[in-house]
Amino acid sequence: MPQANRSWAGAIPTILTHEKLDLLCRPSPHPNKDIGVTPDISPLERFLGCVYMRRQLYRNIQSDDTLQLLNSNEPGVVLFKVDGMQCQVTLNQVHMQSLHMKIAPLPPPPTPDGKQPFQLSPEDFLVLEQFFDTRVAAPPYRPNSLHGFSRVLSCAPQVLKDFVQIMRLEMKPELGGDQLKWTVQFCTRVPPSAAPIVPIGNAGVHIVRLKILFFLQITRIPYNGKEWKDSPSLVLPMVYDLNSNLTQLAEKREQPQSPGAIAASTLLRRFSEYGVPHGQCSLFPAVRDLLTNLQLPNDVPPPNQAIGPPVGPMVGSSPNPIMHSPMQQMGGPVGPPQVGPGYQQMPQNPGPQ
Repeated sequence: MPQANRSWAGAIPTILTHEKLDLLCRPSPHPNKDIGVTPDISPLERFLGCVYMRRQLYRNIQSDDTLQLLNSNEPGVVLFKVDGMQCQVTLNQVHMQSLHMKIAPLPPPPTPDGKQPFQLSPEDFLVLEQFFDTRVAAPPYRPNSLHGFSRVLSCAPQVLKDFVQIMRLEMKPELGGDQLKWTVQFCTRVPPSAAPIVPIGNAGVHIVRLKILFFLQITRIPYNGKEWKDSPSLVLPMVYDLNSNLTQLAEKREQPQSPGAIAASTLLRRFSEYGVPHGQCSLFPAVRDLLTNLQLPNDVPPPNQAIGPPVGPMVGSSPNPIMHSPMQQMGGPVGPPQVGPGYQQMPQNPGPQ
């Protein structure tokens, strides 16, 4: 590969033999074994994809008020900071076919009450780094995935912590133990099977007026000898309200819902009635409860699996309008993030109004 980290790399041609050119253009497995199953593409395509994503990240930082671009003395390095952390994105210098993020904590700003502000742990930073390396800046190199991930980084620390918990569960589903009945995938882009709330392929995270819209894809873990290909899968548009600390399913009255979405919405409303301890973000606890207790109307669990009370019979209930349609409260079309950091404590969940 040309030395892309040198400013003069494009000025001096690199002579290649036919064999080397064929090797660069021939599809091959990704050198980073941690990246999931992706179609084999050529090393040259991976190199160009990484350069493109790095440039797109630079543009995202410039257009996002919550991310601050920093000067770097190293060519080809994107350096920026966000509330509580400093991020550095570099091209792999061994094979130049992957991007890598490194995150370092920043000293927290003083708070008016003198208390120690909430901060992420080193393990949380590691999860963000791994998720970026293997899910965001990876084939097929979609810039909107990068945009969605950038919006996650701009969330309040306690909300970001819960997003990290979801990412950790996606990359290491065994951490959920035997209690979870569904696997989860955090969608940085809007999947094709998602409800028509945001155009397909757009960034999967949107922040508007103290509400965060994000998408999860959950898949039923097989049981009784079933195979993964037979497992039902749901794409759930979720809304977290920073003001009320409620996590709900995004719904539109004029759109018919599938039985799975109705069951998920009912379960989330039931969870909100019990709430979470004061000062705790409800986002991940609500998602974990969903992965543990969601039961579809036609799903018959094996005797040794305690999925929890069925939610099917409650489908016909008439929920409170505030709980029914959180998307209608977002106050306008989905747009770029307008919520910056600084939410040090989540309000107590008041339950349905």
